[in-house]
Amino acid sequence: MCDGDDCCKTLAKIILIIVNLFFFLLGLLMLAFGIAMVAAPDKVAESVFYGVDLSILGGSNFVVTGGGIFMIVLGGIVALIGAFGFFGACCENRVLLILYLIVVILILLAEIALIIFAAVFPNAFMETVKKEVKNTMIKSYSQDLQFSNNDSLYINSSYEFGYSWAATQVGAKCCGIDGPWDYANYTDASRTIQTQSGSVAIKYPLSCCKLNDGVKFPPKSSKDFFDLPGCMKGEPDTSYNKMGCYPAIESTIRQAAKIAIGIAAAIVGLEILILVFGCLLYCTLRKYSSAAI
Repeated sequence: MCDGDDCCKTLAKIILIIVNLFFFLLGLLMLAFGIAMVAAPDKVAESVFYGVDLSILGGSNFVVTGGGIFMIVLGGIVALIGAFGFFGACCENRVLLILYLIVVILILLAEIALIIFAAVFPNAFMETVKKEVKNTMIKSYSQDLQFSNNDSLYINSSYEFGYSWAATQVGAKCCGIDGPWDYANYTDASRTIQTQSGSVAIKYPLSCCKLNDGVKFPPKSSKDFFDLPGCMKGEPDTSYNKMGCYPAIESTIRQAAKIAIGIAAAIVGLEILILVFGCLLYCTLRKYSSAAI
């Protein structure tokens, strides 16, 4: 129990310094790792995607680079917020403290709204996720696996979205969001491949075609497919994956969403505690400032 304002101020100050120092250092670590991902994607990819052949990207590890940019932005925000809280508490600076409290309150309100929406309306939340994924795929997906002159497979590095989506369809043994018919909404570019004899029209992307048992992503050549000629024609239906990717991974997404809600709730609890101590320190400093005048 605190016996006076000095004790409460000291306790609040210590807690804020420790917590925000942790977030400040965490933000710097995320920032450094993000820079490394952007500066040396090949080396990071070898460590993170160990055992997965990324040569299919044609030398462009866009997955790592994109993740690095995200880490840089997120790390910078976390470090900045941590700096506001740390230096505001350490130096007893009311301006930094009020900026810190405002940012925490805004983040807290956004998180609470998202948690309530996800928990009370889980189906609506999942439909929103599904809609956004489909819209992104329709807008960004323009080329899938392609054959080179020596029958090996590759993805043109200028079509970056294709790699991650191809990996999803092969790994989950699915096609489209709701099913293969989703590709009726796409341009002809997504249903055309280049072969030694020229451009060939196909009904579904190659990543929708079934692979032989034991073949993992990425397939190396046409011999890895169960029935490539049939899949290119769209018949028989045993030559391609008929299940949509959303139904295939829905249970995983729902489980991940529950875990995310639990983690978010714990973070909200921590933020409320930080907010209480931040307000306590700010009010105490303001009281001392008024008494000094």
